[in-house]
Amino acid sequence: MAKIDYGVRAKLQILLFDPRPPVQYSQAAIAGLEYTLISEDIRRTISTCLRRQLAECEVVLIDVTRRSHDVLGDIEQLGNAIRICGGNARLLCFSDIHRNPRFALEIQKRGARFVSLNGPGALLEAVQVMLAEISALERLSFQIIHRFSQGSCAPGEEVAAICLAQKQGLFQLRLGLTQRLLFDFLAQHRQLSLDSLQIVSGLMGDWFYRDHAANSGYRQTNKIRRQTVKVVVQRIREAMEDVFEQAQLSCNAWDVLRSHPAPGTKRTLYRLHGDVRWQHLR
Repeated sequence: MAKIDYGVRAKLQILLFDPRPPVQYSQAAIAGLEYTLISEDIRRTISTCLRRQLAECEVVLIDVTRRSHDVLGDIEQLGNAIRICGGNARLLCFSDIHRNPRFALEIQKRGARFVSLNGPGALLEAVQVMLAEISALERLSFQIIHRFSQGSCAPGEEVAAICLAQKQGLFQLRLGLTQRLLFDFLAQHRQLSLDSLQIVSGLMGDWFYRDHAANSGYRQTNKIRRQTVKVVVQRIREAMEDVFEQAQLSCNAWDVLRSHPAPGTKRTLYRLHGDVRWQHLR
């Protein structure tokens, strides 16, 4: 029977999902972070107590070493439970045996991270890296520059540039027209998770994007199809990774521009996380 083992600490909380009795590397990692292990059964229904823990924790560890049957379904279940309870926990899957790269990719598609352990300290190191990324995400800020402005985010303006705003200055993301428009749209609706149909409908129906850059005397538009949304999102992530490296920022683009499956469907939902500000230039 599957169990969730979760630890509680005054400043920090981490949940450990492990269907086996805790093994040496799990114990060493948890001991290193001074956590106490408690068990909770999630095979049937996630309890109210566990929902509260999911809402408050920062990292959820999922041991996939001995599991193959429906482990992806369990990851989806945990991810959905975190979103329902309004939490921001990150999912970190780990294994001390080799797993197929395709399996790791499927985990990533569900909004989780995968790490292969090669020693007792590997899990602790992976957790510490993720905690550092969470800290960096809290300070993450983007600046979107609109040119030819006659107001505030009004039709006719141009989405001229997307920049990562840091103390060192602005780091411009190398994005094409379609990618800039999609980034701006997700930023405008960052309180929502949207699927490809909603994104395409929004870009086609909003006068801001239909009249994009018309104030310059030359309208700049580019039609995007549902099938290409996933590709455009991936190119935005790649541009993010480049500027994160330039700014020496410990962030993962998948944590900033997140994607996760919509329960009961084959659709993928996308959501942008981070502070966003707009600058309007004439």
